[in-house]
Amino acid sequence: MGGLVHFVPSRKYLQQDLKYWLGCLLSRKVIEDLINHHWSASPVDPDTPIPDIWYSKVFSDLWDASGRSFFLGPEEEGRLVFSLSVDSFNPFHMKTAKQKASSMGIWLVLLNLPPQLCYLLENIFLVGVIPGPGKLATDEINHYLKPLVQSLLEFWDSGVFFSHTCNKCLGKLFKAMLIPLVADMLGVHQILGLPGVATAYYFCTFCDLDIDDLDILDPAEWPAKNTDYICYVAHMYKDAPSESEQHELFQAYGLRWSALLDLPYWNPVLYAIIDSMHVLDLGLFQHHCRKLFQIDITVPGGDGFMEPPPVKDKRSSNISFLIDCTQCIHRNKVDMLGQLVKYHRWVLYTICVNNDIRELGKTVVTGTKWVLARSIYNWVHPSLVICSIFTQFLLSVRKCQ
Repeated sequence: MGGLVHFVPSRKYLQQDLKYWLGCLLSRKVIEDLINHHWSASPVDPDTPIPDIWYSKVFSDLWDASGRSFFLGPEEEGRLVFSLSVDSFNPFHMKTAKQKASSMGIWLVLLNLPPQLCYLLENIFLVGVIPGPGKLATDEINHYLKPLVQSLLEFWDSGVFFSHTCNKCLGKLFKAMLIPLVADMLGVHQILGLPGVATAYYFCTFCDLDIDDLDILDPAEWPAKNTDYICYVAHMYKDAPSESEQHELFQAYGLRWSALLDLPYWNPVLYAIIDSMHVLDLGLFQHHCRKLFQIDITVPGGDGFMEPPPVKDKRSSNISFLIDCTQCIHRNKVDMLGQLVKYHRWVLYTICVNNDIRELGKTVVTGTKWVLARSIYNWVHPSLVICSIFTQFLLSVRKCQ
């Protein structure tokens, strides 16, 4: 109309090809030499600070698809390690909080390069930009991660042969892994399939501590996450026949499916990096100390004595739920674990406190619904070790399905 031309994007989302980008990178001078230098690096003393993530124990313990050390493969092969980073931004360059418009970028960083080079724009692989304008809901991020995971699977198993690199005119085979996930807390939760808010009961990516247990400051009392359990529950969520059943599973276990779990080596606990950027670089720690805690070094301090805060009552006062849960325990059916996690955490906590039921090696009652349910099961079946309990749980769930 009126001779005006309106351009409309042919695709709302376009993902860059990893093999094409890596082929271009390997055709540049010096790049291959830098990659080989880091590949031959050896781990340092674990009790001393490390100069680069490449020297960490996690990297030295990596295994390839054949079960051998990932970095002790054939000399003629290249071994690469990427990190995944996701973050949302306002496409209109508005930094005011609570803006409605939001886009999300997905990047890969080649960690084989030295730290001063791997984060240069020309060395970062932009997977794609999710246009928005609204934020993704629940597990929609998996639709965008799945093509990337498929590319990484090709690099993991058989590897990708490049017909020509800067140093190898006859070509070279490269294998690659995706190890750390680097994002803010909300991004990590979304990628891993955890609740999207920081105040959810399943708030931590490293332990199974419940949000009601924030007063437990001794790390020895924090229940450790079980990666086998996470993978199994995530597959249950993925295979659920309806959204309503997925919602019920999420309410019971606090987990959704993550596309990264299609990578055979992916560890959702060990490979999630703590968000230090917002805490340190952007000054959130400073804000908490000065604004929230009201710490003022110009004012003389006292002796630190103060009345202890009131202890929060984490127990349930709903008698009917407590009786129903007690009856479920007494029935001791094969699917008892699956039934227990459907109760509210307060109910399970009350049962554990009243009967002095704790995790093995713990002195206080802590943990999410799964941890408390597992403790009750172990209390009913004292002859079973925790590993056997978990196996029985998986078998019982399969029978119920």
